[in-house]
Amino acid sequence: MRSFLVFVLLTLTVIVPSLVWGQGWQWQNPLPQGNPLRDIAFSDDSTGWAVGDFGTIMRTTNGGAAWTFMALHERQMFTRLAAVDSHHVWAVGDSGVIMRTSDGGANWHAQTSGTMRDLHGLAFRTADVGWVVGDGGTVLHTTDGGENWLPVDLSTTDDFAAIAYANDQTLWIVGGYVQFDPPVMYHSEDGGAHWTHYTPFGTHGWLSDVQFYNDTTGLAVGRNGLVLRFAGNGWEQVPTGTGSTLREVALPTATSGWCVGHDGMILHTTDGGASWVQQPVGTTYPFWGVAFRDSLSGYGVTTDGQVWHTADGGNAWARQTNGEIFALRGVAFATATTGCAVGANGQYMRTTDGGQTWDPRPSQSPYDSQGITFLDSLRGWRVGADGIWHTTTAGDTWSRVLSGESLFLRDVDFADTTYGWAVGDASTIMHTTNGGGSWHYQNVISVGSFTGVDFVSTGKGWAVGDGGSILATVDTGFTWTRQPTGLPYTLNDITFLDSLTAWVVGVGGTILHTTDAGQHWLAQASGVQTQLRAVAFRSATEGWIVGDGGTILHTTNAGEQWATMVSGCIYDLWAVTCVGPDQIWAVGAHGTILYSVGGSAFTPPSGRRTPAVLSYSLSAYPNPFNPQTTLSFDVPVSGRVAVAVYDVGGRLVQSLADGFYARGQHDLSFDASTLPSGVYFARLSGKNFGTSAKLVLLK
Repeated sequence: MRSFLVFVLLTLTVIVPSLVWGQGWQWQNPLPQGNPLRDIAFSDDSTGWAVGDFGTIMRTTNGGAAWTFMALHERQMFTRLAAVDSHHVWAVGDSGVIMRTSDGGANWHAQTSGTMRDLHGLAFRTADVGWVVGDGGTVLHTTDGGENWLPVDLSTTDDFAAIAYANDQTLWIVGGYVQFDPPVMYHSEDGGAHWTHYTPFGTHGWLSDVQFYNDTTGLAVGRNGLVLRFAGNGWEQVPTGTGSTLREVALPTATSGWCVGHDGMILHTTDGGASWVQQPVGTTYPFWGVAFRDSLSGYGVTTDGQVWHTADGGNAWARQTNGEIFALRGVAFATATTGCAVGANGQYMRTTDGGQTWDPRPSQSPYDSQGITFLDSLRGWRVGADGIWHTTTAGDTWSRVLSGESLFLRDVDFADTTYGWAVGDASTIMHTTNGGGSWHYQNVISVGSFTGVDFVSTGKGWAVGDGGSILATVDTGFTWTRQPTGLPYTLNDITFLDSLTAWVVGVGGTILHTTDAGQHWLAQASGVQTQLRAVAFRSATEGWIVGDGGTILHTTNAGEQWATMVSGCIYDLWAVTCVGPDQIWAVGAHGTILYSVGGSAFTPPSGRRTPAVLSYSLSAYPNPFNPQTTLSFDVPVSGRVAVAVYDVGGRLVQSLADGFYARGQHDLSFDASTLPSGVYFARLSGKNFGTSAKLVLLK
């Protein structure tokens, strides 16, 4: 079917100027973004921050009326925030990450934690004195604002989730991970010099957060609705009336408190935690973070990327973020300004202003739509689990032209205004020769499901699907022949540039390429193992592939090398399309709509200094070579890395490395003495990234 730059920081001296969407790939739905949010904190009535998955950091300076991105760090989950004032803010998260800003977020510094364990909690008494806790008994302490973090040994491997001050000298740590064991609790009464293990009587389950109003009033929350109340003499469990796991608690006064958790749960107390009442809110997504400045104004964040606000103590909650959240499966534009994205339950979104706004349209069917194409500025087609739909109004209205209970179609393509094809489950290929006035089944080889179709003329086309199947026709589909791929995997999409040149993508990072109309399909190294779902090219050399987990691959040399881009998104991407000379659109799960001008790294705004770009890279010298060459690769964050060499058929030739590598540049020697002359591909891969380099062996 035709269809941002990363800063990964683990050292003290790196400074990250804040990034604003509009550079590289940017969210267009939901807004301002859709990644899960894990915590929220306010330094005053106006200034607040929210953090979450994929290194998301958001900021507001007007009490949440508007939220903007402050920074983005590749594939990093931030789990907890601490705002000492409007200038000094810390965020912690996976793999020992600690980030700090001392200027309200204009610049974020990565601080050295000395650990790769996940960090979950932090507490600061002043801008200099603070604590961080995490998995495996990790406790870190600083007295200089995080310039130095020193480990504190509590002689335990328990997982810690949160830490809080009760007063200047008294601190509490909570955690645990075993359902039927007592909660993990430690406390110190001398500012952290000495710690004592504490076991609350008759209580079981782990705790996820602890907060104090003063040294005699505190609350801890956790698994299956567990709430513990501290009233000066010790901790006691109180009934909550819910079995939902609670993630965080806020205690702005001695009597008023809130805790939030799974299933959209918000509980409120007016007696210091002795009793709790559930407050209604219009979501069932888990709340992970809550913040209250007083007994009236509060905020909560959810795993669907939304920020919720109340101004009346929680009697009414309203979203401060915007957008529709339903799976999108296909996208196409009728003109440079008018386009549609289709998806689950017959729902779709439409833009008439070049994607600046996307409006949800009423569903006309309870069934999913899968594919969409436009023939011109008005006429278009979409297919799905309920057949074939047609528009003559550029997607403003649609009418169903073919339906059937067993008809599940996944893609549609037209060679011109009269000849079209739709493919789907049960080896279905349907064909029209009168502009969609009528559709007829074509007899084909049984392959299971077809997932993609592309025609370069009224006679010549291809369909891809299950079991590595690629079928071709040269007679309008009267006969279809199988083109061998040697693959057992499902292939998801196909795009032809002309009658000879095409790309196919599929499961397990599969990329196939042909320059002879499919007589030969050769593997290209993707550098990823995720499922690739769609491919689009805007020229003979430049193209994009999207897939699961927010994967976006980019090539500028016809696929000889594919580089992993930062999409800023954790969700599965299902479709990609190029519009005009420089617009690229991708859509996917969770209502995700992403946009890029050129799909390349951003250009910093005028007057802002350009930060160093830290990215994954792989090269070989000499190249061509005989019989040895040196592979040089850069990794911007310490972690597990694999380097391997493959032949043009995608078969493993030699594994050169598979282990932990520190951030920086590394070299490996590749000896091809036993190999024949030819083209090979070196692949550098790790967790959610990958890139490759073409090698030429000349003997």
